Amino acid sequence: MLVPPSFLVAERDPSLRQVLAEITADSFPSAAVYSARDETEAVANLPRLRPPCVAVLHWSILDQGSATLARFHEAGVPVLLTSAWDPDSIAGAGPASGKLKKPFDLHEYIACLKELLATWPAPGTPD
Repeated sequence: MLVPPSFLVAERDPSLRQVLAEITADSFPSAAVYSARDETEAVANLPRLRPPCVAVLHWSILDQGSATLARFHEAGVPVLLTSAWDPDSIAGAGPASGKLKKPFDLHEYIACLKELLATWPAPGTPD
């Protein structure tokens, strides 16, 4: 039996946060989808994420920047970092498994989530 994924969508814009959470839930029907409006809420939700999982963090919520990304990295949670800035401009933000520039197509967003989930080892296989 496959374990359902879990996701965290952290975005300052409430409308975009809701849309991303809804499209994530629709695309992964058995998944647990959590949302956060700022960095504090995102970090507070970190213990709720169970593998396989992905955190979608918007660059603008990261007041602590690389320290927060490092916390997710240390917890083994892949981060899809979104930003209106060019990925090269936010390259020094810290460890992120993927970057997605706004505005992005929702199909591209879901493809990135699937790609990051695919990095998890299959159940019963060594890491």
